[in-house]
Amino acid sequence: MQKNLELIRLLALCVCATIIATSCVGSKYSYKQKNEKVVMQVVEQTNAVALHLLKEQDAPLLAQRSSTRGFLFPLIGQAISLAAQGVAKLIEVEKAKYTAEWQQSMNELYFYDQISESNPFDPTGIQFKGFKLYRIADVKKKVQDTVFYAYFEIDTTNVYDMINGSVFYLKLKELDVQYAKAKVPTTRWYIPWSWGNKKKDDKLNLDLEINFASSYVTKGGSYFYDSPVGKFMFSLRDFPLKPDDPAKQTAYNGLLDKRIGGYAMLIPRSYGHAVNKDYNLKDVYSQGKYSVSVKVKESGKQKFITKLVTDNSQKILDAGTDKLKGISEQYLNKY
Repeated sequence: MQKNLELIRLLALCVCATIIATSCVGSKYSYKQKNEKVVMQVVEQTNAVALHLLKEQDAPLLAQRSSTRGFLFPLIGQAISLAAQGVAKLIEVEKAKYTAEWQQSMNELYFYDQISESNPFDPTGIQFKGFKLYRIADVKKKVQDTVFYAYFEIDTTNVYDMINGSVFYLKLKELDVQYAKAKVPTTRWYIPWSWGNKKKDDKLNLDLEINFASSYVTKGGSYFYDSPVGKFMFSLRDFPLKPDDPAKQTAYNGLLDKRIGGYAMLIPRSYGHAVNKDYNLKDVYSQGKYSVSVKVKESGKQKFITKLVTDNSQKILDAGTDKLKGISEQYLNKY
């Protein structure tokens, strides 16, 4: 009897050990963290926004706009505010092993390729074209590869919206997701409790938050250091990791060249001076110093929804003309 009891206990310990060992088995396309490094690259280009190709815009007077026959002058640009719909769903850190975070930033950047004698939001010479984000890690023993790559580009679909409202948007230009940093669950034939969730196999949930900040001084002498000027959000839900999954290319096609959530004010030019041809000082505005940072949260599971940007979610979704105009006026009033 005693021997049978000991045998039962030993068997129970083996079962427990097996459960512990196998329950942590994840997808072979995930949990790539060894020798990891994150690289960020800002793309700059002269005349990244082709302002010289824009047509002249007229601002009709009230009497002209009240004409029963319509406007005497055509309105060029965005006449109707864009309506953002939906709420970005964000993942909760359920378990450390199934959640991973990584980030990168770049500082001491210039938004414009020249100074301005006009005003703090003079869009002339925008050289910021976008930025690229890479995560590199070991995919096999001592073999490194790019496991995540994304290229976010400034959206020039409607440049009038940019110059009229002193605001810019981003769109996803390129994306390549090969492996996840977080452990992603998958079905194993020898793990019965994994059988009921096959639709979630080898799929990644990801939230990417982009923040722009600027340091500048106003003509009135007010100084702003690392002041937020924009926030963007990009999310992936149940994104296939298997390269042979036909849904993966479909997911790519549905994301590329699409504007992502959020917006940013044009980077404020800092007030300063330059020497004129007579070697005297003249008032000028700088090339607009800024920084951009990216935070990425990955998860192989999504059972709960939490708020990552509670204080900013409404600003991200409500990117209407009236609100942008109000924000722009607040900035201009500082100068």
